[in-house]
Amino acid sequence: MDFIYFLGRFHVLVLHVPIGILTLAIVFECLVRWRPFRFLVPAISWTWLAGAIAGVGTVILGFMHATESGFQDSPAVEAHRLSGMTLTAIAFIFWLMRLRPQATLAGDWPDWARSAKLDQAYAWIQPFWGQGGKLDRFYDKTGWIIACVVTFIMMSVTGHLGGNLTHGETYLVQYAPKPIRRLVGLSSETDPRPAPKDLASADIYLDIVAPALHARCDACHNDGKKSGGLSIANYEALMKGGKIGAVIKPGDQAGSNLFHRITLPSNSADYMPKDGKTPLTAEQTAAVGVWIAAGAPKTALVGGLKLTDAQKAILQKALGAGPAAEEDPDQAGVVKAGTQDVLPVVPAADAAVVTGLETSGFIARPVDKKSNLLDVNYTAKRALAAADFANLAKIGPQVRTLSIRAGEVTDDEIKLVASFPNLVRLRLIGNPVTDAGAASLGGMKALRELTLVESKLSDAGLMSVAAAPNLQRVYVWNTGVTKAGADKAQAAHPKLKVDLGRSVADIDPHEPKKEPVN
Repeated sequence: MDFIYFLGRFHVLVLHVPIGILTLAIVFECLVRWRPFRFLVPAISWTWLAGAIAGVGTVILGFMHATESGFQDSPAVEAHRLSGMTLTAIAFIFWLMRLRPQATLAGDWPDWARSAKLDQAYAWIQPFWGQGGKLDRFYDKTGWIIACVVTFIMMSVTGHLGGNLTHGETYLVQYAPKPIRRLVGLSSETDPRPAPKDLASADIYLDIVAPALHARCDACHNDGKKSGGLSIANYEALMKGGKIGAVIKPGDQAGSNLFHRITLPSNSADYMPKDGKTPLTAEQTAAVGVWIAAGAPKTALVGGLKLTDAQKAILQKALGAGPAAEEDPDQAGVVKAGTQDVLPVVPAADAAVVTGLETSGFIARPVDKKSNLLDVNYTAKRALAAADFANLAKIGPQVRTLSIRAGEVTDDEIKLVASFPNLVRLRLIGNPVTDAGAASLGGMKALRELTLVESKLSDAGLMSVAAAPNLQRVYVWNTGVTKAGADKAQAAHPKLKVDLGRSVADIDPHEPKKEPVN
């Protein structure tokens, strides 16, 4: 089945081919109404045919893609599949309607295809189907309009349904006015909410937990695509759980399967989210744990809950309601992002360099229009080349966060990244970084969060990294760092938290084993 999965994932790439060809057919149908473009008439039927054939290939790959567990038993998948097959059939129909058999064509057929009965049949359909026939006149007057409108509508519907599967049902209307959101059945808990004045006035679920879950989990766990039978479309659906039952056990973090899955090491088969999707941040994950421990209420103000100071601090970080960072008096030109970050204003990155990075597999998103800083994420499945790092170096001053998974980042390349003056968060997963490369990170003044998961880091390398003056959190799952080494680093740097991940030793032997929720 792995090979089927491999082929099926090309569906999301190939689907653009029939869309482009059928769009071209619509354009041709419109252009030939003007005399200068009449020369395009012979090409139209072949364009419809090419679109239909491309549609067949896309549908086949779609069937393969739908065999993955996350798509099974999904009404949204069935609707998308049906619409795609309908669009392909429609393209074949319009190709047939666009064919214009010439009156002499039957006589030109090869000997093996000639027969008296076939000639008679051709003579019978020629007045209706051939040039100047009834179908020809109908299509030229009205049929082409029907063909264009129907094809455009079906492409839109099919694309929308496919987009829902990729981004979640709420993606298109996420920022729509409230009446439209109600019309399409969105829960009120996904509505934009005014920012709470302080932590005490924040609703622990509606203001902190729900936005985090919807941002990271909606794509696979919505009412249309219930991976593992689980939807988080609203509080009721979340508490109902999935195929194995409830995933939230109020008051019991360890017994809540959802919390268990989001706190596993990222290389675990049961870790969520799957397939390299962006996970919850450490603050969001911890906030979910606090919410569960507090009884997982549907709505409750933080100020009304009995929480420890540590739990309040966790919620405050997740909410972003902490005190603003102190401004550096020597820093010229700053803008504020939320209530925690003070962003330096830097020159805009070279657009050509950013474009080059994006074609190489990077995604660069602006942090703030005034600051010109960028969040950079590497999404391709190949080792990074020297040219990639050369381009990264050109936008070094603009990089605020950098995430690279399995990019074969070397120690020398780490030294280059360490020169980025405004890099606050560096996330490296599955890269062969050693203590030698990590040592260069100890001099980064802006760095606050570092992930070196599945690297070759040891206790000695951790101590070098911990020297970074503003570093607050380091994630070192599946490395050579020991608990003793982590404790030593934290003792030397009290503001630093070293996260070793959840090991077998952390699990209560009496804790009931739960089956994974997809």
